[in-house]
This record gives sequence, C-alpha cells and structure tokens, in this order.
Amino acid sequence: MSAEVEGQGPPFARIADHYRSLIETGVLAPGDRLPSIREMASTFDVARGTVANAISALESEGLVQTSNRSRAVVSVPNEALSDLAVVVELPDDMRVTSTEMLKVSGSLAHRLGIDDRSSVLVVRLRRISSG
Repeated sequence: MSAEVEGQGPPFARIADHYRSLIETGVLAPGDRLPSIREMASTFDVARGTVANAISALESEGLVQTSNRSRAVVSVPNEALSDLAVVVELPDDMRVTSTEMLKVSGSLAHRLGIDDRSSVLVVRLRRISSG
C-alpha cells in the first residue's frame, strides 16, 4: 500500500508534516503510538531511513518521544506540562530506569479515579545496591 504525502520538500519533511498535523489536530493524542518505521516506510513507499529522519524531526520538536527499539509515542504538549507538577524526592539508593506515557482504561482507570483513556506517566524505579 502506497500513500502519497502532499506538500513540498523532501519526503521525510512531508511525512513529518503529515504526523505533525495528526498530532496538532488531536487525531493522535499524547501516549498514542505512531506506526512502526517499517509500517510507515511501506505506507509511504520510502526507505526506512527516510521515515527515521521524519521521526527525528518530530522528536526534535518535542512532538514525539522515542526509546530504544520501540515505536515513537506522542508527547504531552509543553503547555500541558506547565499546568502539571509533581515533585518526588527519591532516596539515594533509588534511580529512575524509564518513563512512559500510557493510555489507561477500564478497571485500572476506575481504580485510579481517572477518566477512561486518560494518559498517565509511568515512572519505573530501581533500587541500587550500595556495596
């Protein structure tokens, strides 16, 4: 399947524009995953490196986050972050190992007292040995 990306400029810029538009219009919400690089390369009939450049452009704008060997995830907008602050002091023997935005639904959302399909930030911690 091949999709034509409208606009001017190199293919990576047109692909980035396509996903930027989906993010800015709310079609893709914070925590949503973008298709894999392989899927996007197939959809737009371009090389995987072209898609990787498009994702890098979106990441540099703060629109998506990537982590090693996983798909890009739509970031929380900066203006939303300015309204949210949680400060947690960690003991000296604790380290943050990863963070991830997820959509929570069903019974977990109910138990947390939040709306279905709300985005939450998951912070994983690890205790380090002192010896």
